[in-house]
Amino acid sequence: MKRRLRALCAALAASLLLTGCSSVLSGEIRIVTPYVTPTSQGPGRIKEVETYEELKSAAVDFILNMEEKGMVRVFSYDGDIENDVISVCNDIPENHPIGAFALSGMEGAATKIVSYYEVEFSFIYNTRITPEYLNGIVTVSTLRYFKAGLLTKLTSYSGFSAMLTNNLTLSAEDALKYVEETYYEHPLDIVMAPVAAVEIFPDHGTSRLFFFTFGYRYEPSTLKVMDDSLKSAVSSMVESVSATNRAAALLTLCRRLVEFVKYDSDTAAGEYNNQHISATAYGALVTGTAVGEGYAMAYKALCDRLGITCFVVLGNLGDMEHAWNIVEIGGDYYHIDPAMCAVHGIPGGFLKNDADMMDAGYTWDTGRYMTCDGTLTYEDVLRG
Repeated sequence: MKRRLRALCAALAASLLLTGCSSVLSGEIRIVTPYVTPTSQGPGRIKEVETYEELKSAAVDFILNMEEKGMVRVFSYDGDIENDVISVCNDIPENHPIGAFALSGMEGAATKIVSYYEVEFSFIYNTRITPEYLNGIVTVSTLRYFKAGLLTKLTSYSGFSAMLTNNLTLSAEDALKYVEETYYEHPLDIVMAPVAAVEIFPDHGTSRLFFFTFGYRYEPSTLKVMDDSLKSAVSSMVESVSATNRAAALLTLCRRLVEFVKYDSDTAAGEYNNQHISATAYGALVTGTAVGEGYAMAYKALCDRLGITCFVVLGNLGDMEHAWNIVEIGGDYYHIDPAMCAVHGIPGGFLKNDADMMDAGYTWDTGRYMTCDGTLTYEDVLRG
């Protein structure tokens, strides 16, 4: 995925800001936001400062409130206030995450008033900026909280996420990878993947703001109804299944999935993305039709409900993009391909090791997933 840093995509960024639209990386979905006129400064909003950092902080506060102008009174200032106002006006739009994100420019002027100075700032906002975006900025200090912030937004089917970081050296590709990982790790909580894009402000330094836009095939209200239907379907399918004997439980879940879901061979043979219903757990467990990815997402959702460790593997089967699962039994890992269990029978896709899968024409990023070298077989599970 191409990096969407402003320094690398100046022309594109300019067009987005002029139209008030932020396009997503792929697909036909667009997110359109109306331009909001900045608010004028109200009474009682004059700030008092004594240092350069306080002056800068006051200006950022005005921006966060999306104010058109802001007044600051300067007392006992240690420095050249007039030069520092110029410095702040140059620094914030270029180097401060909030300013680089929200502004296309700012100006300031210092006026001597007997024993103090009054500094008036004025702000020019990027046309796509809204109070919702500015109010939605959250600060995250670690990768763990970064991923937790993504999960919160994705499970609520929000159209954006704005996260301010101080020491995370992530690229745009890294950030989008975590969106993908979050989706595949939570099929029970995120009924459909978003088409995602990210911009990073500024494109340098360690203090940066990551602004994600998420586009969905359906409205959030529809996705939440689908989410409820999926959870209900999962509850029904795991009914009476006990995870005490993990291998037996995995076989029971695979059998139920094979019996209920029809393999969508037409979609599998063509081009589709993870927003296609057949590529989702919802498609498998609610509509009863799925491609390999839908089977894999459904199988993970079932395992998650029972507390069984399960991962979705993205790879290829021959020349076809495909997805299946890796599960953990007694400290060992195994492949299970519920889609191919449906097509060719359970013995052909249940509890396989890496060598079995490679011999069958599967390829995947072996460095990304657990090594599967367990010795348990389908026949062992049948014998109990």
